[in-house]
Amino acid sequence: MGEAKVADVFENRRYDLRKPSRLCLAAGYDGQVASNPDAHLMCYRAIYAADYPPQERVVGRIHTHDVFGEMILDTKSEQDLCVRATVELP
Repeated sequence: MGEAKVADVFENRRYDLRKPSRLCLAAGYDGQVASNPDAHLMCYRAIYAADYPPQERVVGRIHTHDVFGEMILDTKSEQDLCVRATVELP
């Protein structure tokens, strides 16, 4: 379908994108309206390109804090790549 180059603090790699896997629409929390109602994401199945090594696991280095509290996340493997999307209604 296509490809995408992604660079962040953990890696710099290229992914081969497959078919769309899901559309994530902006949503509110606990009965509230979404703080950014245009913040939609389209997710695609993604695998790392053949000329790139497999992803190295990241353990204990991803810290988040949001309305759900503080969390420490680990990575395991790639599945999807989600990008900003615009939804246009007829």
